[in-house]
Amino acid sequence: MKYILHIAISLFFITASAQKTDKTTDPEYQLHHDNLKILYERRIHSESYALMNKVHDAYYVKSNYDKNKNKVRDINKFDAWVRYHLSETNFKTIKEADEEWVKFIKSTEYDGTENLSYFNYLDVVLGKPYGPTLVARVHTEVMSEYPELFGLTKEKADTLKEMLKKKQE
Repeated sequence: MKYILHIAISLFFITASAQKTDKTTDPEYQLHHDNLKILYERRIHSESYALMNKVHDAYYVKSNYDKNKNKVRDINKFDAWVRYHLSETNFKTIKEADEEWVKFIKSTEYDGTENLSYFNYLDVVLGKPYGPTLVARVHTEVMSEYPELFGLTKEKADTLKEMLKKKQE
């Protein structure tokens, strides 16, 4: 689920933030692209990222997130929603839900700490006029290069590659 959301966000930024001039030949753009890609690849191959995905996926399954995603619009209120709607989830008790939420938060913090250089650099890039487009491009490139880490089929990865190729033409 979150992988599809990640793809949709990337595609949105690529199309919505498209620049009228080609920044891919700009040395500063290329430097930011290359550095961000290296840091993002490190992140997705890190222990903390793998753990975070495992913990988040387990929480989403137990919370019946796919069934209720339209009802839960703010991740910061997700735990409160689960507590209030416990009967719509697969959690047996509020205590169990709370314990799993703590794991969810801690795994996110662990990823943020272990991959701090990625997040700091991401902030720098997003501050550039071409930042959102560049971030979307890097994320899409990495997803197409490592589809198995994002739950993508080869066909979907090929579609991403073709989309990127068309954007560069």
